[in-house]
Amino acid sequence: MGLYPGMMLYIVSNDGNRIKFVGDGEEAVLASGLAENVTVVKINDDEYSESGKRLSSLQPGQTAYVSGLSPSCRGLERRRLMDLGIVPGTKVSVMMKSPGGEPTAYNVLGAGIALRKKQADNIFIIENI
Repeated sequence: MGLYPGMMLYIVSNDGNRIKFVGDGEEAVLASGLAENVTVVKINDDEYSESGKRLSSLQPGQTAYVSGLSPSCRGLERRRLMDLGIVPGTKVSVMMKSPGGEPTAYNVLGAGIALRKKQADNIFIIENI
């Protein structure tokens, strides 16, 4: 189902037989038997903002790991980021920022990619795994 530890989920509905949720911008349905094997912890909005650190907050030389993509990142933009290797668990480091501040060069899986701040804002990170 693409679930992973630390993933942010939004429960859409629970009718007792099936649970419909959104995770990483994708809607999915789990049968109640499968859902019993998943532990979910409710978080408040203030906890979400703390755990939702963005890739754009890193400075040159800093390294972090991708924890997910914003639900607002959809379609071709989401696909492009995932094709570039921006998936949960990927190590990302800031190589340099351009003199104007945008774009920023990131090292992802040994390749240098340039992302604008708006794109980097859609990538959630954690600094320690």
